[in-house]
Amino acid sequence: MNNSEFDPAAPKEWENIVAASVIGVLSLITLSAYILVIVILFRNLKTFAKNSYYTLALSLAFSDSTMLALFLFYSVPCTLLHKRIFGDTFDLAMGVICNVVYFAGLTCMSLTAINRYWAVCRFASYARVYSTRNVVILLCFIWLVGIISGTFQAIPCCYLRYFYDEYTYGYDLKLWGNHYYIWYDRAVNMITFMTIIVCYSLIIIKLPSKLGGARNPIGTQPNHGEVNGYFTSSTPFFS
Repeated sequence: MNNSEFDPAAPKEWENIVAASVIGVLSLITLSAYILVIVILFRNLKTFAKNSYYTLALSLAFSDSTMLALFLFYSVPCTLLHKRIFGDTFDLAMGVICNVVYFAGLTCMSLTAINRYWAVCRFASYARVYSTRNVVILLCFIWLVGIISGTFQAIPCCYLRYFYDEYTYGYDLKLWGNHYYIWYDRAVNMITFMTIIVCYSLIIIKLPSKLGGARNPIGTQPNHGEVNGYFTSSTPFFS
């Protein structure tokens, strides 16, 4: 029975249908785009595997795709039926998976920003720093952060679940552990966005000098010159 009969604040049936439709359409479109990215990367694995950026991009695409699939195939039915379709235990399992890929994605975003900074501002050491071995270590670190963060949502004091009245995943504040876990979530988000802002700000500051004629390192041939009124450079923007 629809709770809206007793609770005036509860969403009406048509609101659930609209919300489920919007979530479903947006998730399907975005998930299709991510799947296309994953397919392209896998079809050209030998080529893209040589560049750490594409390896990180593949990891991020996988985590985002999992999150979108969770919304599309679980959240949408829960919203339409206005209940946890497979019970509380399954709902809690979905919360664990959600947090694993969520925090893995945030960590991957931070490391991708650092990777782009290194490719532009420290390109001389890029190949050494982002060697195959180091990239494997980074991937392990990304998913270790996700798994550890998600594991907290499997213990009784810290449950993450889908709130079909609010149409989103959230922390159950009836549990004492989530009051502290929210600050962990905020801290990781803040670190991620600050890292992105700092790295890309440094890239923007650095890039004009590289394209506009910075002096050459001692003992190297000129990397750039002026051709037909345009400055040229052999320094890669993305390596």
